Amino acid sequence: MLDGLLSDKDISFEEQLAKDNQNSETWHSYYNFKINQDGPFASRIFIINRAVEALPNDKSLWTLYLELITNQDNLALLSTADQFSIFDQCVDALPKSYGHWQIIIECLLENYIDKVTYIRRKFNQCLQNLPIEEHGKVWPYFLQFANTIGGVAGIDIYLRYMKYIDPRILKGTVNDHQQNVADSRNKSLSMNVLEFIDKLKEFGDVKNVARLYSTIVNSNEYVHAKLPKSKIELVFEYLDFLISSEKNSKTQEKDFNKLINKFLQKYPEQSINLKLKLIQFLKTNNQQNEEKVVKAYSELVKECNTIEEFKDVFNEYAEYEETRLEKLFAVESKTNSKLLSKSLDEYETLLNSRKLYVNDVQLRQDTNNVDFWFTRIEIYNKQEQLSEKIKTIAEAIKSINPLKIPGNCKHKLSDIWKMYAQIYSSSGDFRTADLIISKAVQSQFPHPDELADLYIYWSELRLSSDFFREEQAIQVLSDIMYKEEKEPISYFDSSITVGKRITKSKKLWSFFIDLLESFIDYDNDDDDAGVDSGNREEGSNEKDSGLMNLRYINQVIEAFEQMIKLKIASAKDMMQYASFLETHKQTDKSLSIYERALLIFNDSLIRQEIWRIYMTKLKFINNVERVKDIKERFENEQIR
Repeated sequence: MLDGLLSDKDISFEEQLAKDNQNSETWHSYYNFKINQDGPFASRIFIINRAVEALPNDKSLWTLYLELITNQDNLALLSTADQFSIFDQCVDALPKSYGHWQIIIECLLENYIDKVTYIRRKFNQCLQNLPIEEHGKVWPYFLQFANTIGGVAGIDIYLRYMKYIDPRILKGTVNDHQQNVADSRNKSLSMNVLEFIDKLKEFGDVKNVARLYSTIVNSNEYVHAKLPKSKIELVFEYLDFLISSEKNSKTQEKDFNKLINKFLQKYPEQSINLKLKLIQFLKTNNQQNEEKVVKAYSELVKECNTIEEFKDVFNEYAEYEETRLEKLFAVESKTNSKLLSKSLDEYETLLNSRKLYVNDVQLRQDTNNVDFWFTRIEIYNKQEQLSEKIKTIAEAIKSINPLKIPGNCKHKLSDIWKMYAQIYSSSGDFRTADLIISKAVQSQFPHPDELADLYIYWSELRLSSDFFREEQAIQVLSDIMYKEEKEPISYFDSSITVGKRITKSKKLWSFFIDLLESFIDYDNDDDDAGVDSGNREEGSNEKDSGLMNLRYINQVIEAFEQMIKLKIASAKDMMQYASFLETHKQTDKSLSIYERALLIFNDSLIRQEIWRIYMTKLKFINNVERVKDIKERFENEQIR
C-alpha cells in the first residue's frame, strides 16, 4: 500500500519521525521536500494526514493540509465525502481558529454550493465556536451564501444577522465615524433595516417584511432613526407592499381599513393619499365590490384640498370608470346593456362635474375669494341651473368674510349682491330685488367704494322700474348721505365701518348730483327757480313742472353745500356748482362760490384756474368798485 507513496529519499525523514513524531519542524521539512520533489498528490496527502494525526492541534500543519485539498487542481482527486471528512477533522481539532474556518468556508461556497445543508451546519458550527468578536469576519460569507441559495434558508440567515448587527446601525442612528469603527471590513455589516426589508422582499418573505414595516411605522423604536426615507414615505411603502402582496398575505379589508384609519389620525395632512391607497386595495382585492370603489372615489373627489390632489384622484376615478365601460362593452346581454347605459350616464356626469370639483377645491382653499365664487356661479349659469345659481350666491354671501377677501380678486363682493338682485329684477320681481339690495347695504365691505356702487345700483334699479316713484330713487341716497356724524371721519380710515365712511364718497355724491340734475326740465326753468323752497306754501301742487324744477334745483344746491361742508368738494366741483347756479339764474350766489373756492384752495395752480374762470364772470357784476377790487386782488396774486 505504501508503494508509490514512499521512496528511498524519504527514509531519513521516516527515521526521524520514528524516533519523534511530535516534532512539527520534521513534518514541515518532510512535506516541503515532497513538494520540491514534485511528489504525487497521494504521497503528499499521505504525509500531511499522518502529520495532523500526530499533531492534531498544530495550526500550520492543518493550514498545509487544507491548502492541499482545496487546491483547484486537487479537488477531483478526493471524493466529496473525504473532503468533508477532512474539514470536520480540522474544525474538531481547531474549533476556534478563524483562519482554518475561512479556508473551509471559501472552498465550500466556491465548489460545493449545492450542499446547502452541510454548508449551513458548518456556518452554524463556526459561529458557535468562534468568539463573538470574530463573527464579523464570518457574516459576509454567510450572507453571500444566503444570497446564493435564497428561499427559506436565506431568509433565516438574514433574520439571524439582524439580531447580530448593532441596533444603532440597524436604525441608522450611527454616524459615519462610528459606523466605520463598528466594522470597516465589509459594507454589508452596515445594513440598516430598510436594506433588510429590500433583501427579504427579494426572497419573497411577505410575513417578515410586513412585520418590519409595521415595527418602523407604528412603534416609537424608530422615532429618532435617521433612515434614508421619512416615516411617511415608509408608511406608503408599507401600504403599497400590503396591496401588492394581498393575495399572498391574505390581508383582510377590515384590517387594511383599520390600518388606514390609524394612519389618518397620525397623518391627517395625508388624508387624500391614504384614502387612495384604500381604494387601490379595494380594486386589487379579488372579492372587490365595484360600487364600493365608485362610492369611495365619489366621496374622495369632494375632499381634495389642493389642485394636485384633485388631479390625482379625478384621473384615477375617470380611468377606473373607463376600464369598467370597456369591460361592459366587451359583453353583450340585456342585463349588461342596462348596466352599460347607467355607467355611461355616470361617466358623463363625472366628466361634466370636473369644473365644479375644481371649484370645490378652490373654495376649500379660500372661501373668501370672490373670484372663486364667481367661477361657480358662471358654471351654473352656463348649465342654466337657476336654482343652483341662486343657492350658490346665497352661500357666497353667507360664507365670505369681507375683511378677508384677497386684494388681488378681480370681482367684488358687491358684484355678487347686484347679481343676486338682477336675477329677480330681470324677471320683473322688483320688490324682491329691492329687498335684496336693502339687505346688501347693511353688510360690511372691504372698501366704501363697493358700498357706493351698491347704492348707485339701488337707485338705478328703482329708476328702471315703474314699480317705484322717481322720488324713491333719490330718497335711497339722501337717507344715507346726509347722516350727521359726531366726530370727523376719514374716507380712507379702515378702522371705521364703510357704512359711516360712505357719506364722504365722491363717486356717490357725483352720481347723486347728476341724478338730481337729470330730473330738471330746462325748458320749464323760469323765474320760480330763484324762489327759496322755504317760501312755498304747504299743499302746493308738486305736479307743477316749475315747482318740481325748483325742488330739484334746491336739492342740487343742498348736495353741493353738503360736499363743501364735508370738505370733499374739489375745485372742479366748486366750478360745477357755480356754473349750475349761473345756469339757473342765481348769478350772485354763483359769483360767491368763486370767492369761497379761493378761500378753500391754496395751491397756486388750482387758484390760477379758479381766477381764470372767475375773471370771465365779472360782466355779471354791476358794482364798479367791486369789480375793481376783484381785479386788484387778481393782479396782486399774479405778482406773488
